[in-house]
Amino acid sequence: FVTLDDLIQYLKEEGVDANIAQFCAQMMLTELDIGRDGKIDLREFTEAYIANHIFNDDNFVKREFERMDKDCDGFISATDISSLVNGKIEMFKIKKLVFEVDLDKDGKLNFEEFRAAMKSGTVLE
Repeated sequence: FVTLDDLIQYLKEEGVDANIAQFCAQMMLTELDIGRDGKIDLREFTEAYIANHIFNDDNFVKREFERMDKDCDGFISATDISSLVNGKIEMFKIKKLVFEVDLDKDGKLNFEEFRAAMKSGTVLE
């Protein structure tokens, strides 16, 4: 099985910033841990591996954007993300992540920014 710490360590070894690694690992665990036991087992990992191609599927990316846009305003804010992860990641870390992928620097992610981040592996990969 794979734990949150394993995911964070792997992402950091791949060159991902520590704050982003923590955020992405938490998101991965939230998405992949079907059994909600705090780890990803072989079945969950295999299903995720098979489904990996969906990150290049614009329909899937759009659905994820809409799921993360908690207040349905057409943007993903740091508050939306904090709500999604139940406050388990400090707000300043979330704001840093948003800033790094927020191309127009308006403090929130529009769909195009989110899609670019998903395809580049910056978010949820």
